[in-house]
Amino acid sequence: MTAAQLLALALTSSVVSGCAARQLCVKPVGDPALTPAVASRQTAETVVSWGGVVVASSSEDAAIVSEVTAYPLDRCGHPAVHKPAVGQFLVRHRHHVTPLAGQHLTATGRLLPTADAIPTLDEAVVRVWPDAPAAADMAHPILLWPFISIGIYGGGGRIGGGFGIHF
Repeated sequence: MTAAQLLALALTSSVVSGCAARQLCVKPVGDPALTPAVASRQTAETVVSWGGVVVASSSEDAAIVSEVTAYPLDRCGHPAVHKPAVGQFLVRHRHHVTPLAGQHLTATGRLLPTADAIPTLDEAVVRVWPDAPAAADMAHPILLWPFISIGIYGGGGRIGGGFGIHF
C-alpha cells in the first residue's frame, strides 16, 4: 500500500468515525410559529413538532399521555430550555418507555382540534433526549467540534510528530 493510499484510508476512517459519533438531529416538522398557546385556538388538524420538559405521564387506553411544558426547538429539534416557555401541551403516544418527569422530549404528531386550553398531539412519535452532563462536570468537558490536535514525541534516538482532526 502506498503512502498516498494509506493517508486516504486514515482520513476516510477518521471522518466516518467522527460522523458516527455525532448526535442525531431531528428536523422539526410544521410551522415553528405555531406554539401551544396559539394552537389552543386552532380548529384545523395539522402535523407539528413540539418539545419541552415532561411534567407528568400516565397510561390511558393502551397509550401513554404525557403533559409537557413547551419550549422552542433548536435546529436539531431539542427543546431550548434556556429560553422562555411557550405553553403546555399533552402528547398521546405508544412509546416503549414512559417518559419521567423532568425529562426532555420532542414529539411529532397530529394536532387535534380542541376546545380545551391545552392542545393535544395524537399518535405522536416521541424522542426522549438523554440527560446532558452538567456544565461544570470535568469528567465530561465541553469541547468545540471539530478540533485539531498536534503531538510531538521522542525516544530511542528518534523524534516524531503528528496531527489529528477529530469530528
